[in-house]
Amino acid sequence: MTASPSSLLLVTAPTTRAWSSRPASGCRSNFAYVRGPPAKAGAEVEIYDAMSLFASHEDIRKKIEDFKPDLVGTTAITPPSPTAASSAHRQRPGTRR
Repeated sequence: MTASPSSLLLVTAPTTRAWSSRPASGCRSNFAYVRGPPAKAGAEVEIYDAMSLFASHEDIRKKIEDFKPDLVGTTAITPPSPTAASSAHRQRPGTRR
């Protein structure tokens, strides 16, 4: 049996103003559903909306370093999916793309 994480950070994929000046809200809505079960089980769960904040990869790294989660999750709609993969790889080299 695997132990459940006591802290979870859910991060939307970063984007650029060139892609969109009005980011989609679908990822944030999905995270609201994903957040429920771990939070109900007692985990501290935080959602970092890098997309709406136009956060950089470095901003995401700082958030991870400050929060120190046991687990980081991300998802992306089609247009920013390459930046989601890039962000995951930058935060943890060796992550499969």
